[in-house]
Amino acid sequence: MNRRSLLLRGLGALTPSPAVLVALTACAPGQTGQDSKPADSAPVTVKFGVRGTADIKPLFDAAIADFAQRQSRVKVELWVNEPDYYTKLPVAFAGGDAPDVAFTTSRNLLPWQNKGWLADVTTALSRRKVKTSDWFELAAQEWQVGGKQHGATQGWGTGILGINKTLFKNSGVTLRPDFDATWNHDEFLRLLKQVAKTGADGNLTIWGIDGWQQWMNFWDFGAEVLNKEKTKCLVNTPEGIAALQWVHDLSWSHRVAPRPAPLDRPPGGGWNEGQVGLFQNGGPHVLPAWPRQLQFEYDVVLYPIGPKGRHHRFYSDGYVVWKESKQPEGAVDLLAYLAGPGQEVIEKAGGRSIPAYKPTAEGLFLQSKQPFTRTKWIDALKGAKLQPLVVPFDEMTDVFNTHQNNVIAQKESAKDAAAQIEREVNVLLAQYPPSK
Repeated sequence: MNRRSLLLRGLGALTPSPAVLVALTACAPGQTGQDSKPADSAPVTVKFGVRGTADIKPLFDAAIADFAQRQSRVKVELWVNEPDYYTKLPVAFAGGDAPDVAFTTSRNLLPWQNKGWLADVTTALSRRKVKTSDWFELAAQEWQVGGKQHGATQGWGTGILGINKTLFKNSGVTLRPDFDATWNHDEFLRLLKQVAKTGADGNLTIWGIDGWQQWMNFWDFGAEVLNKEKTKCLVNTPEGIAALQWVHDLSWSHRVAPRPAPLDRPPGGGWNEGQVGLFQNGGPHVLPAWPRQLQFEYDVVLYPIGPKGRHHRFYSDGYVVWKESKQPEGAVDLLAYLAGPGQEVIEKAGGRSIPAYKPTAEGLFLQSKQPFTRTKWIDALKGAKLQPLVVPFDEMTDVFNTHQNNVIAQKESAKDAAAQIEREVNVLLAQYPPSK
């Protein structure tokens, strides 16, 4: 899984729509969403930690320029540390010299909150008339700890599939309109077996699919990854075993996904070279790349319906406020802007995620003329689930990946892997009581 999945897209006009301006003006003076009588109206400087790569920093530059036009009290200085932003930012928190507001991924929320680095911004956002009901429900929930808001989503994605429409067509496959709205595992396999090709040595030369999204294989077979309290792993069940057997069989029985190297290596490349029918991670992070990279007709489609339904993985990036900020009011002023009108600015500048602020997502995002059926990412919200985020999320993910890969490599049976995953994850969880 890509741990840094998701963010933003290219650069365009920065003028917000009249509707956004009206709503913002109605909320507050200075157009920041703050109270009509702020506790301190003296000018302040807030440090804003952001990724500094060439494709991303200009987007934040645009947002900060717009924020400065809307109000004059809060000056923003970008805190940029590249490379290794995600290594240097925790060091800054621990060392007491961190940015007041920082961009990050949701997988960092619980580990950082557990260390006492993040502010509860529930009341502060409410005082600024920021309504989490204006965000997509899962986008708000993923940044909560114990029902309290500890951050605000910038953008989100659902892990759907990329499809090489040219390869399907050249394989003699006719796709019925909106086939993915109702297709199940049986139809999925029937179609992919027409796309996947093997050579004389028995190895795949064309892959039907390059893999399977993390977590959702368990959900689609009726297994839960963790209990509701996130204190126990629950995959050592018939449903969990069936989920692991499914990913094994895609490679070995159905022969539509690759076996581990050195087997099934497509000559000359993979997805980008047009030799893969379905790309397992077609989240919105592909928006800026595929139009530049791919020489075939492509789009995105939903995963097939499993034995117990369809549950796409939801994930997001967002912003947090440092608990020890010397300028907490200015920091939340900036956060309130980024959680609302700033999302339109970033979207116009070309973000590569779906804005969490629904008016921007349902308007500007869906109006783009890029060659994607963008509604698919929003359609995938039906049945979507939050990732099983816990304090040791990265370590837990490594456990799942290790044993699932062992199953695909035929080093472990699905039954043994499910039992071992549950044992190892429970040891991890016991070290970190759930955050309250």
